[in-house]
This record gives sequence, C-alpha cells and structure tokens, in this order.
Amino acid sequence: MMKLMDKGVASNNKNCLSALVRIGKRSSCHPDVQSILVDSIALDREKAAVQPEISNDTCTGRQEKPTAENLSFVVSSARIVGVTALSVPRSPLLVGQHFDVVIIDEAGQISQPAILGALMAADSFVLVGDHMQLPPLVTSAAADEGGYGISMLKRLADKFPQSVAQLALQYRMHGDICRLCNDIIYKGSLKCANENVRSRQLKLDGFPSALVACSIGQRSQLVMGWLPKVIDPSRPVVFVDTDELRPQTTSNKSIVAEASSVCDKAPSSSFQGLERTLGNRNNGNIVNDKEVALVRCIVDGLLECGLRPSAIGVISPFRAQLRMFDECQHFQKWKNSGLEFSTIDRYQGRDKEVIILSFVRSNSHGRSGRLLDDFRRLNVAVSRAKRKLIMIGSFKTLHTGSSVLRPVLDGIKKRQFVDTLPGNSLELYSIF
Repeated sequence: MMKLMDKGVASNNKNCLSALVRIGKRSSCHPDVQSILVDSIALDREKAAVQPEISNDTCTGRQEKPTAENLSFVVSSARIVGVTALSVPRSPLLVGQHFDVVIIDEAGQISQPAILGALMAADSFVLVGDHMQLPPLVTSAAADEGGYGISMLKRLADKFPQSVAQLALQYRMHGDICRLCNDIIYKGSLKCANENVRSRQLKLDGFPSALVACSIGQRSQLVMGWLPKVIDPSRPVVFVDTDELRPQTTSNKSIVAEASSVCDKAPSSSFQGLERTLGNRNNGNIVNDKEVALVRCIVDGLLECGLRPSAIGVISPFRAQLRMFDECQHFQKWKNSGLEFSTIDRYQGRDKEVIILSFVRSNSHGRSGRLLDDFRRLNVAVSRAKRKLIMIGSFKTLHTGSSVLRPVLDGIKKRQFVDTLPGNSLELYSIF
C-alpha cells in the first residue's frame, strides 16, 4: 500500500476522500499508512464540515470518533481497500460490500480457512505469493498431518498449473544473492530484472577509512583485519565462518599483541563448538554468544561507514538467540533508530539493504536441527537482502548437518564468499 501511496493513488480529492484506504487499528498499521486509515479520513471529513466553534474544541484535545455512516461512506467511495484476510468477513465496514477482484498478498502463508472469507467478497481473485517459501504456521501436529499447513495457493498451483503466472524477474536482490536462491530451489529460473538490479551495490561513503575508529592498534593492522573484507560493498554475499574462534576470550592485556599477528595464526587442530543451551529444553533455547558479539561488531562497522540503522535487519532461526540480542544494551540505541531483529519466519515479506543472518548452530556432532534443513526457510532467509547478505555460522556444522545447506555452502566456497575468522578475531576491534 505504501508503494501505491508513492504513486499518488491515495491523493485526497476536494471532498476529503481517498481512492486508497486501509481498514485496521492504528497500532497495527505502519506509520506511513496511518493517514489513509478509514477512521482518519472520516474524521477529517467531519472536521472540515463542522462549525468553527466545534473545530476549536477539537483543537483543545477533545478526541472525536467519526460516525458509522461516514465510515461506511469512506469505504464505499474508495477504489482500493486494504485489509487483512481475516478482517474481511469480520469487519462491520465491509458488510454488504462486494468487490470486482480480491488480491491476496503472501497467500502462501495463509491457511485455507483464513483465506476463504476474503475470496467470497469478490467475483474473482488473484493469489500472490511463493509456495516455495514458508507455508502457514501450524502448531498442532494432527492439523498439520490433516493438511492444514497446505495453503490454497499451493493447492491451486498444483491442480491448475495452467493458471499460474510465474514471475521469473526479480527487482530486489543483487545478482549474487539471487544466485543463492537459485542454488536453494529455483534452479536458475529466477532472474534479475535488469543490469541495474543485478549489479547495484551497497553504498557506504565511509568505507573503509571509517573502520579505523573500530580498530585497535595501527592502521596497517586494520588492513589485515577481517571486518573490512566482511563489510566490503563489492562483496554482496559473505559467509563468516566461526570454526576457528576460541570459546574463551583472552584477557585484554594480550589484545594488541595478538592483533599484530592475527593473519599469521594457523588453524587449530580440533574444532570446538560455540553454541550452548539455556535451561533443559532442546533447540528452542540454543544460543551462540560469539555470533552475538560478531553481529555487534559488524553492525557497528556498517554504521561507522555511514549506513542507517533502519537499513539493517538481523535474523535468526532461533528465538532464544533473538533474546540474546535484546538483552545486549549495545543494540538498544540502534533499535530505537530502526535496526530490526526477527526470526526468519516472521521476516517473510520484508526486506532490507543489509541482512545479517545468525545461524547459531556450532557443535562437534554436526547437528544443525530441522529448522535449518527446510529449503523454504532458507529461501526466505537469503532472499530478504537487497544489496548485502552476511551469514554467520559454523561451516563444518552446517555442512555436515543440513542436506539443504550443503550444496549452497559448496557453491559459495567455490565462489570465494567464505571468510574463515582467525581465533582472536573479536579482539581486534575496540568495541569489545
């Protein structure tokens, strides 16, 4: 809806009516669409029609609610109505309303019972989505086995393939990121719309000189460090391999001495996993402190180079890892400025200039868990990034444990997108 607003579809006419309206609670809507909420438009109409003395009362802070008649008139006068699928059969404002067509976005994520009410509001419908991404969320095993987790989009696409319009051109991702999606599922069918999309890189005005503020020691040490290579805008895809990181951090006294020889260190002979489990539960409470620290360092570096916090999204398959980010005070000021943290599942339909993906799993048993062995979840994860995708994880663990990730990791290693960090990487930069 914001894109339609950018095109001028929501311009108000002389009667204070909009061709584009949104039905919903103000608290649930993006700030940019709150101006086209039905109650906002209806209230503006009433304010424009009332006597001056009543308008003055409104200005003193008295809150008014528009009449039901005016709300209904605003909806009936609109050409396009934005609303959630579940609200269509429930909203009093849509009782008796019938549309020429219903367009349902992200239809692959909506269960069939939730979508049927919306489909009944029009003579025809268009389902927009990708059934190669995450399906409807189903918490009941019995319901899932009964087919509740299969979307209407997938059922119709499988039964009526002649009615599917495959959109093979994408306008979001850099070509290297798009290639990852092809490696995971699309087998080369997904293409960049034009050369500008394929080659457009992240703009970092302060790179690499601004990273001096994050480094410890001389400028020459910064050149040898790992952070400039990870942040480099000319590298749209980077896998930050944590297999050589030490579980224990050395004391601050040895930081500068070790920093000078960081690139000369030989890989350790034995692999030590970095993940740990909180409490007695499995999988759901797995966290990785080193990856939290790496994300902090990378975000700090991006911001030092001039990137806005709102251009960065940090995602992870594990909610416990997100709680670790929430508990880190260093992230709070950035979150207030637009930096976002989310699970992979909740970020479907979203995108950012830069996505930092924390895989979390790092263990000597090669266990990556079922969440990272689902091609749809991985497809969503990598396709959220527009210009830069930074993946952080244990190459050994993920390569061993995930049959879906294995060929993807082989491909990015062959294309030299993998940076294996030396053991004392976190000690190179001043934020630690």
